[in-house]
Amino acid sequence: MANENEVANFVLTLWGQEEIESLNEENESARKLRRVWPLVRKSVLRRIDWNFARTEKLLAPVTDAVSDYAYAYAYPADCVEAREIYNSTKSHDADNIDFGVRSNASGNGKIIVTDQYQAVLFYTRAITVTSVFCPLFVEACGYLMAAMTYKTFGGSAAEAKQHRLDFLATIGEAGRVNKNEYWKKPNRKSCFELARG
Repeated sequence: MANENEVANFVLTLWGQEEIESLNEENESARKLRRVWPLVRKSVLRRIDWNFARTEKLLAPVTDAVSDYAYAYAYPADCVEAREIYNSTKSHDADNIDFGVRSNASGNGKIIVTDQYQAVLFYTRAITVTSVFCPLFVEACGYLMAAMTYKTFGGSAAEAKQHRLDFLATIGEAGRVNKNEYWKKPNRKSCFELARG
């Protein structure tokens, strides 16, 4: 499976640079790419609801006072993007449970607020185990990293812009492909049920 070294070498190939054995090497290319890798990984993870990084967790209640919701919960430490609160009766997107993310009372972290008691959050986890990365994730990371490091490797602003466009196209394709591994039978109402309200 793919790893961060493949992402780094993808970028180096795009910029016509010599490949490296490991992102942990003590050469200039590895140091520069190692510096941006955590930001790139987290940014690409947030972009779409990747199957390999999706998880769920029963949220831990906190005592922060909120005026517009009934409950406040701790934001999971490994969460990069909160996606939805589980709703066992959900039949379509209109049945999503309202929630929000905001700063906690002390200002040193985040909380999730909702009217759902014992809320279960579906979210994207900050995956660092590279063996689960899908090829389109690696490709997207590579294009974003290339766009971010163009000055470092002597690229032009026009090339960086093209890599950014390649990144956006790859994310779009990844979003479609990612949905191929998920299917849930829709709970559709008949036209008679809809007419009755």
